[in-house]
Amino acid sequence: MADACIILSEFGGKGIDVNMGCPNHDIVKKGQGAWLLTDIGKSREIIRACRKATNGLLSVKMRTGYEKNNETYFIDFVRMLQDEGTDFITIHPRPARLGFRRTADWRLVALAKRRITIPVVGNGDIDSPENAIKQMNDSGCDGIMIGREAVKSPWIFRLTADLMSGTESQLAVDVHDIFIRTLEFIRTSLPPHLHKSRGHRFSTYFSKNARYGHDLFTRIRRESSIPAMQDAVEQYYLRNKEEAKKKYIIANGRVFEERIPFNSHAGDLEPAGAVR
Repeated sequence: MADACIILSEFGGKGIDVNMGCPNHDIVKKGQGAWLLTDIGKSREIIRACRKATNGLLSVKMRTGYEKNNETYFIDFVRMLQDEGTDFITIHPRPARLGFRRTADWRLVALAKRRITIPVVGNGDIDSPENAIKQMNDSGCDGIMIGREAVKSPWIFRLTADLMSGTESQLAVDVHDIFIRTLEFIRTSLPPHLHKSRGHRFSTYFSKNARYGHDLFTRIRRESSIPAMQDAVEQYYLRNKEEAKKKYIIANGRVFEERIPFNSHAGDLEPAGAVR
């Protein structure tokens, strides 16, 4: 881990984030990711070595436990990270064994914020700009990390920033174009043996922007090449032209999504968080 920090620092990255949150079985069975939460001594050694290896920002992304939440152990763990020189921590308040089931317990983010002095970033179940701002205000955390929703709706950051500013604004999003271009980036930026898995992984989330997202993803999942996946996307939006673009309006402290119903040419305004 220390050697990795040295190499990454030489590339000029903004910081190094140690992953103590990944619940994937292939990761934890090797003693990595969220499994590190079960061994505070080993985790201390890793962070201490990483801190010595880099002068840049050093952060940790973590769950609040592995098997279950134990508030005393959790606070001991985050205090250890602070004492060993971690610059900030990002907390996903679910035990790793839960994966993404149940609801993230943001009460634990607030607890960590009260007990340590380094910045605390909250993560988990942020699916709308309104929710991002509410969780930040309720927990008192210093920032928000967005995971799954950032893949489905990368424009959530712009909408959240505009909503926080308190000014009225509009944002047009070409969902169809983003879908095609992102798949193309996967094709041109990654080696061929990763095209199928990464194309499917991205499409799992981004297809949810479509009214018939399950049908769209089912068609994409049958394909193994990026051009074939792109063709499935093209065919979907040829059949559903009214879904190709979205328009968001920020007004009166809310984010609204302008929708065009199937049987009408008039726009409807619905709270963005209510649209799925």
